[in-house]
Amino acid sequence: MWNGISSNSDSVSDLNFRTKCDILKDSVHGYIRFTHNPKNNEVTEKEIIDSPWVQRLRRIKQLQTAWYVYPSADHSRFIHSLSVMELAGRFARTVYEPFWRTYSNRKIELPSPALVVETMRIAGLLHDIGHGPFSHLLDNEVLKPCFDLTHEAISAYLITNELQDMIRQIRRTPDGDSLEPEEEIDPEIIANLVTTEGEEQLRKEPLWLALLPIIRGAYDADKMDFLLRDSACCGLQGLEKHEVQRLIFTSFIARGKDGTPIFLLDSSSRIPLMAFLRQRQYLMEAVYYHRTVRALEHTIAPALRWVAKEALPESPTENPKDYLHFDEYRLHTLLSEAVNDDIEEGDVLGETWKAVNERKIPWKQVYEYSEKPDKITRASEPSAERIHEVLLKSKCLCEPLEQHGNLKDISLKDIKDNTFVDIPIANAPKEVRKASMAINVLLHDRQTDQITPIKPQEYEKEGVFSHLVFYRIYLHDSLKQLKPRVQKACDETFGQSRGDITSF
Repeated sequence: MWNGISSNSDSVSDLNFRTKCDILKDSVHGYIRFTHNPKNNEVTEKEIIDSPWVQRLRRIKQLQTAWYVYPSADHSRFIHSLSVMELAGRFARTVYEPFWRTYSNRKIELPSPALVVETMRIAGLLHDIGHGPFSHLLDNEVLKPCFDLTHEAISAYLITNELQDMIRQIRRTPDGDSLEPEEEIDPEIIANLVTTEGEEQLRKEPLWLALLPIIRGAYDADKMDFLLRDSACCGLQGLEKHEVQRLIFTSFIARGKDGTPIFLLDSSSRIPLMAFLRQRQYLMEAVYYHRTVRALEHTIAPALRWVAKEALPESPTENPKDYLHFDEYRLHTLLSEAVNDDIEEGDVLGETWKAVNERKIPWKQVYEYSEKPDKITRASEPSAERIHEVLLKSKCLCEPLEQHGNLKDISLKDIKDNTFVDIPIANAPKEVRKASMAINVLLHDRQTDQITPIKPQEYEKEGVFSHLVFYRIYLHDSLKQLKPRVQKACDETFGQSRGDITSF
């Protein structure tokens, strides 16, 4: 039968995956695929990956300051973004293709699987495109106070402006399927998928809202990569890749009672889901909010504010060119130059940068207090300023210090300036504060065909809490002789002695 078919018009190369796609090897996920065309007659994923905006992510570390504590965790946002692209594509195809096959012939207008998969792949690739050096620290210290922006807002701007033409021209996925002739990837949908504010806009698009958990959900592609990668690079165990794969394989979308699509997880995957959420909670405490990491960030913050003023005289959305060149290489260069120049801030910057480079951090944690589990879910957003004020009014810090020879030259203002209260979760992005562990996950029971949400108390029973609230008090080395008094003041303030926990 095959002999009777003419092969004159066939090309073996057309069937070779490497003709129109390429691969790169990753230590976490194996191989990552991306579309390309050696003849350069179409725009593919390679063109976006090779764009200056994505290549810039090579020069921005994934873990903003944690790599000072975990030296092997110096991976970049570039490999993270490529990995999220691959995972988001696999996730989208697994979830959407069965739904499309079921309903596409029932007079329901649905986008092709190629459009959905490629939209999710590009969303995964570009979800962190707006990050700058020191990531969330830059958000808190510069972008928000100076320009009323977050990295998410910058991502949305870049997607809908600087990169939109390339995005609209992409026509196929690495799986070999192509968009329908009338279809086009919409940069606005991608921007809405990668930003917190975009969720409201997606409510007008029920299908895209149902697919949102692939990009921003309790166990999205972003978290799947960074939990596996950050754990591996920090030398921490706890989450296995096959459990992440199971979460993908057992997720699906279906029509809810009102007919609109909803995102579901098979109830058999409840245990790996909880393991996933516990691992995120573990990394928050052990890595992202590690006490030395937070001390480093407090040390770096003033220098970061100064450098940003030099590098970003205008808003990144008004002058994106300056932001394009503002990476960690640029930041280090500016700081090094400022230390050697004769400027007013030179001494302060010099001390800061010397402390960071030599890892002689002047701030030491002297006290930590954690909310008890039964208080955690009811905890209101705490105020570091209020706690600091109460702490300074404690009896052992207010009583005259003149009678103590080694403390007689220390004023209350000195104590105020050389102590600070850190509540990591209060300074975290809103999405982290709410903690996606508390995001409503719907479980489907195959035996009863019932759909039920996981209740907050069920998370708590599994050791997963919607808030991680802990208070830390730091003291500057210049007043280290006050350490016993500060600890005693903390005991008075929090009503609980924690002992000496300053050892690294």
